[in-house]
Amino acid sequence: MNPYYVAPNGKQQGPYTLAQLQALLNADQIQTTDICWREGMPGWQTIHSTIPNLAKETPPAPPAPGGIIRLVRPTRRSLTIYNNSSHGGISRLSYIVITFFFIILAGLGYTLMKNDPGHILISKYSTHILIGFALLVFSSIFLRLQNIGINPYWSLFLFILPPVLIPMSILCAVCQEGFASEQSLDPSGKIIAFIAACVWIPLLIAAGFLVYTQLRFLR
Repeated sequence: MNPYYVAPNGKQQGPYTLAQLQALLNADQIQTTDICWREGMPGWQTIHSTIPNLAKETPPAPPAPGGIIRLVRPTRRSLTIYNNSSHGGISRLSYIVITFFFIILAGLGYTLMKNDPGHILISKYSTHILIGFALLVFSSIFLRLQNIGINPYWSLFLFILPPVLIPMSILCAVCQEGFASEQSLDPSGKIIAFIAACVWIPLLIAAGFLVYTQLRFLR
């Protein structure tokens, strides 16, 4: 198709394709009342009469107030601080293994204290061992909360209110990575939650009792 020449305000411009004419029209650089010409036409004629389909494109009217789509802000727990796909910390499986290791250590410590109270580990280093044990427990929960997507500094409550160890440990064992964003347990988490109700809670209570007994013994 032959290109067009236009003459807005009597000044010849071009040649332009239809797409270029449309762009000029949208930019108000030409008007449909301006004249145009291309090869094969007997003379200059208005754009409107020559190209009747050419018209200025206008954006659609905004929707009526009743038709505005409202964006609902997704629900987020105030504890959530991470939005990236990888939250870091330690995985659920690693935490469970570490926790069982801690329970075994607590049991061994209790057995040693009961059978041989004069052992050097009990008489001389028990305080250091308990402090180290507490720090390791805190670190594992701190990293696990980070992996879940919950503010890991909630683990500081362990030092303020030690009984929160039980619900916090269950939370760390049950929830998958990024749970705070998804707000729902995966199938493995549901199975672990059921096991926790039957086994985990009694084990944690027993471990807490052993630690409490050792603390009383030190007094």
